[in-house]
Amino acid sequence: MAGKFQVVQQAFELSVRIFLCTLPRCHANSASGMSVSDDCKQKFMELKRKKTYRYIIFKIDEKLQHITVEKTGVPGASYEDFTAQLPENDC
Repeated sequence: MAGKFQVVQQAFELSVRIFLCTLPRCHANSASGMSVSDDCKQKFMELKRKKTYRYIIFKIDEKLQHITVEKTGVPGASYEDFTAQLPENDC
């Protein structure tokens, strides 16, 4: 069971990395007009460089065309902790 969990966790971490790489890096607005808050950029860099967080959940406010940080996970957080933070009927 632990091996299966590890494979799922690695796949999840890879998908998060891929998603984060698609976020605009240095631009205030991407081609879509969606802006990214400075807090998003700062928290992502802390996750990437300092391993301050296990995960970051971003929120897209379509009305304001803005991406913000909704939740972060401590370094010791598990995959179950992450999935518990996700909205039940939003994906």
